[in-house]
Amino acid sequence: MTTITIPSRFNGPVDSGNGGYTCGVIAGVVGPGAEVTLRRPPPLDTPMGVAETDGVWSVRHGDLLVAEAEIVEWDLEVPAAPSLDEAAEAATRYVGFDRHEFPICFTCGIDRDDGLGIWPGRVAGSDLVASPWSAPEGVRMIDGALADEIVWAALDCPGAWVSARDVSLGPIVLGRMAALILAPLPGDAVFVSYAWARGDDGRKSYAGTAVADERGRVLAYARQTWIELRD
Repeated sequence: MTTITIPSRFNGPVDSGNGGYTCGVIAGVVGPGAEVTLRRPPPLDTPMGVAETDGVWSVRHGDLLVAEAEIVEWDLEVPAAPSLDEAAEAATRYVGFDRHEFPICFTCGIDRDDGLGIWPGRVAGSDLVASPWSAPEGVRMIDGALADEIVWAALDCPGAWVSARDVSLGPIVLGRMAALILAPLPGDAVFVSYAWARGDDGRKSYAGTAVADERGRVLAYARQTWIELRD
């Protein structure tokens, strides 16, 4: 059995793991093509066992099922990336500046200086949300490129902020995510993360997200399911 741990730096809510980061760590065990479903908030600084049975990987904290994963075939039509200037201008309209359920989230939190600082706002004349970002110090790299779990984190939160859902209704959290990384992301570069809505069904919202470089080349993309929390 493989053991994984989500360090407390990589939180989403204050007391649980960032969904994208957690999914990326699990995908690192499962392999390319992994789609991860989160069953409960991932605990921080807590070893979790990962075991595979009949093509399904289960992530458990003791007897509690935290997540499941399997390898799937999928593809996604990815819209052209906004320019860096368009993303920077869009970020000034980030709804999270006025209301944020998870203000210390590693990806999109506004109350920390060691996160990704991805603040996706609506792109002018578009249905996309976008934000520029660069990696903070101290994140894991491999041969000068960002580790996959950091890329998954960068793909995560824009999908929440693109939802047409009224944010005053309360928080939504990542339920399921699959991602494809097409090329390495240099650790010293500036990127654009962006997202587009793919529909909704009751408490579920569906989104696509992508990361592009300064030239607009798509380096990674993801499909996601978001869940509105009950009171």
